[in-house]
Amino acid sequence: MATDCCSISSCGKPGTLLCTGCTRPQSRYCSKECQELDWKTHKRLCAGAQKYNCFLLRASSTKIDQPKLADYLDPFNLQVYGNEKGEISELRGRLGWESVEEMGKFYDHHGADTWYYYLYGSGTSREDSSRKNEIASLCVGKTIFGDVAIVRSGPADSSHYRVLFSKAELLRTAEFYRTADPRVVFAEREKTRVMRKYGF
Repeated sequence: MATDCCSISSCGKPGTLLCTGCTRPQSRYCSKECQELDWKTHKRLCAGAQKYNCFLLRASSTKIDQPKLADYLDPFNLQVYGNEKGEISELRGRLGWESVEEMGKFYDHHGADTWYYYLYGSGTSREDSSRKNEIASLCVGKTIFGDVAIVRSGPADSSHYRVLFSKAELLRTAEFYRTADPRVVFAEREKTRVMRKYGF
């Protein structure tokens, strides 16, 4: 099959749509219908569908020509998860960050209010020494500099959420915040969570 054909072998039409989650080579499709038809098989191989407990969101992409959102995200599975001190210690050791601090948090695009994405960053990343992290800044509604590590977390009274998540899920949430105000979303979800907690 030619590389420019749809990945559905029985189709044969030109594959003009690229799977954004794939690493090279990317699967190609002629339509969203063909992509959906292939998903059951494709998701076992697609890098964007593989799940991890942490991703690094880079301030700059290694891809020079027209990087996409996916080019800023790298899987970074933590050995220690669910213990803030342990997570911080591992991030310091593996990434060489002198200090690690909370950089912000943001809810997902689906409407969850029992957990959020939690950002760790280097405490030494500042405006004068690091590049602005455009995607992280977009998601939390404030300026973030340098690379950040993203995990799922939640308020002390919540523990019912999936620890593992995919690059594709994180990308959909980042796309959501291109138009949604993260401060408004956060305030609304927090209000809903608190009201439910107290039976309203």
